[in-house]
Amino acid sequence: IETKDGAVKEEWTDKPERVLSEKTALQITDILSDNRARAPAFGENSPLHFPGRDVAVKTGTTNDYRDAWIIGYTPSIAIGAWVGNNDNRAMQKKVAAYLVAPLWNAVMKRALASSSSETFREPPEDDRSALPPILRGVWQGGQTYFVDKLSGKQATEFTPPELREERAVRNIHSILYWIDKAAPTVVRTAAPETDSQFERWEYAVRKWALAQGLSDEESAALALPQDDIHRPEFFPRISLTSPIAESVIPENATVQVTAAITSHFPIAKVNFFADNIFIGSAMRAPWQVSFFPKESGIEGGPVGIKVVAYDIVNNRGEASVSFSIAE
Repeated sequence: IETKDGAVKEEWTDKPERVLSEKTALQITDILSDNRARAPAFGENSPLHFPGRDVAVKTGTTNDYRDAWIIGYTPSIAIGAWVGNNDNRAMQKKVAAYLVAPLWNAVMKRALASSSSETFREPPEDDRSALPPILRGVWQGGQTYFVDKLSGKQATEFTPPELREERAVRNIHSILYWIDKAAPTVVRTAAPETDSQFERWEYAVRKWALAQGLSDEESAALALPQDDIHRPEFFPRISLTSPIAESVIPENATVQVTAAITSHFPIAKVNFFADNIFIGSAMRAPWQVSFFPKESGIEGGPVGIKVVAYDIVNNRGEASVSFSIAE
């Protein structure tokens, strides 16, 4: 900005400042670009969605429908739009997704047509196991335990992770009962009544639980028998009959991998790997596959074969052997 005499009154200088951590920015972007999450409100094919392209978008409508905003972005394009009356009169009683999104969608489509396809980086995965249950989506209570989905019994260290289901001893309260807004990632230690909003929140939630017939449970609900179908003695036992350990196989030969398996429960599937590269599966005996090392990207040196067997209740057994390819 200069005066009429050319004196500089103000000059722009680049002073970047981080206002969000990278992790938080990636998480927000992941939320705002999730079309499935917003589909219940806007539908699968709303003006906020661009099939095959990553576009994050947020709408906003002010009180009395006087302003409708929308801001959307890709990794390299950001476009915002506003609609409203210059005299601040209210518009139709519709949210921004219907008032301004169609206009914004048309502009964004033109911008995307002349730009290459880009994707957002995925946010890093968090370890949520230490969070209070309410923040993991377990609203039924604050004391939880794990059961085996197949038997319904209490999970043990041998229960496969995919069959572990977290349940709560039913004791339903508002979120303010369980956590302190000032430190939400840890279980509340102070009395919840110290929060000025607690009484109103708690009354409504407890009233709803009573209306649904959701009475509190005692900790005795934890006294379940332990999972007795996932035990080490029931894991499939595998012995590899081919290839022979430490054998040498010609480089142009086809390698046959054969396993002998015993199991308490019937075997459902056996997967075969060479140097951790998947080379095939067998769903019934004989438990074997054949592969040509070069076609699998394996050349020279010792080769590690691994066989993983699963029974019908997901007990898992594993065996391995190594051989060499002659040059």
